[in-house]
Amino acid sequence: MTARPACEDANGLGLIARGPDRSKLIGQVSDLLRRWSQERPEQPVVTGYPAATPDDRLAAGAHVNRRVTRLTIGW
Repeated sequence: MTARPACEDANGLGLIARGPDRSKLIGQVSDLLRRWSQERPEQPVVTGYPAATPDDRLAAGAHVNRRVTRLTIGW
């Protein structure tokens, strides 16, 4: 996944993803960024884990599952 400016004269953020689940991944990350933008009491913490990590070993927060990693995003 790559972040890019939405357009040159805007402050927005555009996302680019590759792979078979790219639409789902962009939707999840967009939702998390929207929630963080509205609720952000502090800076987000992003933690990466190997894909086989069991749910009970993940940090609290939103989870994004990828082929080789699991990301936990909390704030």
